[in-house]
Amino acid sequence: MSLRAWGAALAAGAVVAAAPPSLAQATAPPAAAVQVNPTSEALVKRYLAAIHFEKLLDTMLGAMLPVMADSMVKEHPEITPQQRQIVIDTVRDTMREKFVPRMIEKMTPIYAETFSQSELQAIVAFYESPAGRAITEKSPSMAPKSAEITRQLMPEMQREVAVRLCAKINCAAPKPAASATPRAS
Repeated sequence: MSLRAWGAALAAGAVVAAAPPSLAQATAPPAAAVQVNPTSEALVKRYLAAIHFEKLLDTMLGAMLPVMADSMVKEHPEITPQQRQIVIDTVRDTMREKFVPRMIEKMTPIYAETFSQSELQAIVAFYESPAGRAITEKSPSMAPKSAEITRQLMPEMQREVAVRLCAKINCAAPKPAASATPRAS
């Protein structure tokens, strides 16, 4: 796999890792753009500001990208430390500049449609309260610890996935031979 492909894969993994649980559980995208109540939209934006959503995503990416890059280097030892850092920096910068603003833009109507105005008011009140601010302020310090746990568990998880996949698709089976029929020109 090329460095470009690895960068794309790393970005995709970062997107999945950074997606809030509420989006990860979505079953289908909305069929059409829905008009969002301006009050609900404002409450969602207050909520995202109160939880420092952009900073939270950046912290999560900062913790996850090196773990993902380490996995990339293990599979492709020819990747230099400089190339590894370039991939991390490029993915992080792209996420900050392009993905996060678009994610917020697209998440706002989802939250506004999912929660009633009274629920949004309660959510905002909580995250703007001392307890809510404590969660927001202390949660980022857990990201490096979570990343280390992920780093420790990743090899076992990869082995387990490989075992399960091979049980389902017979990894030891010979690859089908290429067709001997000449192509028509």
